Amino acid sequence: MQKEKVERDKLEKERLVREESRKEAEVERLQHEKAEREKAEAERTAKAAAAKKAEAARIEQERLVKEKAAQERAAKEKAAAEKAEAERAAKEAERKKAEAEHLEKERLAKEKAAAERIEKEKAAAERKQKEREIREKAEAEQQRKEQEEREKTQARTLEKIQQEALEKVEQERLRQERRQEKLETLKFYENFLIQNPKLSKAAEFGYQAAQLRFELGELEQAQALCAQIIMDYPGSPYAGEAQKLFGKISDLRKAMQEKK
Repeated sequence: MQKEKVERDKLEKERLVREESRKEAEVERLQHEKAEREKAEAERTAKAAAAKKAEAARIEQERLVKEKAAQERAAKEKAAAEKAEAERAAKEAERKKAEAEHLEKERLAKEKAAAERIEKEKAAAERKQKEREIREKAEAEQQRKEQEEREKTQARTLEKIQQEALEKVEQERLRQERRQEKLETLKFYENFLIQNPKLSKAAEFGYQAAQLRFELGELEQAQALCAQIIMDYPGSPYAGEAQKLFGKISDLRKAMQEKK
């Protein structure tokens, strides 16, 4: 066992020596990489400075070239402007002379045209007077016809309105009569249901009463009657009809509530 321990200690020492060598090599590698990065950064900085200096020199050269070109262009433009101004002044003098001659011709022509226009306007005024008299006469006739047509149209419209009013009155009378008939029938059905709840006709009349309440817009009362038929006459076919009507009214009341 002592021999094995010595062997293990030996192997451990060798491993520690290898590990220390590996660490030293890693440190050297990192230092080398750092030195390489610093060197590359220095070279990049130097190149950037040189490029910046060259760019500044190029921009300055371009500025000088542009400045020289601008000075030359300004001199040319000044000479051209002076030449153009002299030509413009000469042309302006010629234009004014021609314009004076033209104005004189225009004045004479206008005087002649004015005399001719006065004669034409006189003749035109006489013609327009005649045309106006004819047009006024025709317009008066047209207005008379239009007035007659409007009076006829108003009479027809009034007659139509009166007829529609009479029809509405008649429709309302019929509606009230039908409503009164339904109310009387409803009263009979409900009294029958109250007085004869055990007769076979009670379920039928109760359902008919609920239907009439529904038609009259009394939804809550109609549902109450449906519920009564469903509970009191479960075996009757009218209980099923009452169930359908109850659901229909529920859907309608729900839709009305959502609209609010």
